[in-house]
Amino acid sequence: MAQKKRLAETLVEEGIITEAQLQSALQRQLIMGGKIGTNLVELKYISEKQLVDVLSKIYRIPYATPDLFLNIPLDVISSIPKEIAVRHKIVPIKKEQKNLTIAMENPNDIRIIDELSFMTGCRITAIVASEIRIAFGLEKYYDQPRNIRYIEIKRPKQDEFVVEENLTLAELTFTPLHDIDKEVKPADNSQWLSGDYDEEPASLADYQKPKEHPVADLQIGEAASKPITFQDMVKKLINIDTRDNAIKVILDYISQHVENVIFLVTSDSEAKAWNAKCKGMEYGSISDLKISFGGPSAFLTVKNSEQPYYGEITSFPFDEDFLSKIGRKRPLTVYLVPIMLKTKMVSILYIDNGNKAIPSERIAEINSMIEKLSIVFEIFVLKKKAEAKK
Repeated sequence: MAQKKRLAETLVEEGIITEAQLQSALQRQLIMGGKIGTNLVELKYISEKQLVDVLSKIYRIPYATPDLFLNIPLDVISSIPKEIAVRHKIVPIKKEQKNLTIAMENPNDIRIIDELSFMTGCRITAIVASEIRIAFGLEKYYDQPRNIRYIEIKRPKQDEFVVEENLTLAELTFTPLHDIDKEVKPADNSQWLSGDYDEEPASLADYQKPKEHPVADLQIGEAASKPITFQDMVKKLINIDTRDNAIKVILDYISQHVENVIFLVTSDSEAKAWNAKCKGMEYGSISDLKISFGGPSAFLTVKNSEQPYYGEITSFPFDEDFLSKIGRKRPLTVYLVPIMLKTKMVSILYIDNGNKAIPSERIAEINSMIEKLSIVFEIFVLKKKAEAKK
């Protein structure tokens, strides 16, 4: 299936931003979260109008013009309960008989559209809007407080948001691209990328080291000497020097709260263990671990859907084989999370907590960490590409 072109790639290709500006925005996104487009607006690299123009081209649908948010009738707003609007980040715009138009960040999310259609009994038409515009709409019509990052983004005119000069968040400093290249040590894994430097890894071969497999360096089961906070983890990622160290930071953090975490690199045919933090596990039982995609399994479900899997691990032979290889009894629940680089899934994170459930409060946190890891990977790609041009 052909992948939708990404916003960042389109902005660079059309000359709206430079690759150095993209890296700066990615660094900001690593710290502040939010969409890459929001960070670009906050850094004043693009306007909201430029953002939604490109989003409209990518999704091939109209964008929500500013006037649509000005005086939305109460009966239109009441058609979508606050809880649903906030959860899915949507704002109903207009309603004509059984046709309801909604503004949303990702109009390609069929699951949300189907849910809204079933709930309202209406035919749903989705149009794209910026994260900033949605945040203001939710505040105006649903009394949903804005995130702190949006407080000092004002709208002096009806058609455009601007960032105030004294915006505290925008004053965060980021190292320019050329300075980063001087400060960061050369990557340990020179074979991470293949072909053009702006391409993601195409196969397991791109991850191979000429010598020792990185999982051999693990001290598996060793308790952390000092608890790592989420903020500590983010700070480490900001200054990380290699891809492998970024993976280790993530594993160290997650392993504080669950028994087993395995980072697996994926290809078209299999997933291979690359690094792990597993309770009481010897190196030999994990270093050569491979999971085939040759038949039904939870891992194949994640590969095909590119969506997380949470629940009991299946009884399919390939999943049973995986459990036997890691020497584990069937865990109560597992969480398998795909890790994306650009539009391609390059790895899967496997998590279980033995005979106890994975703490529910950790799921959202894990998802946030995976997003940050993807951003770090993309920064490495941009750095590699910049180095190649020198």
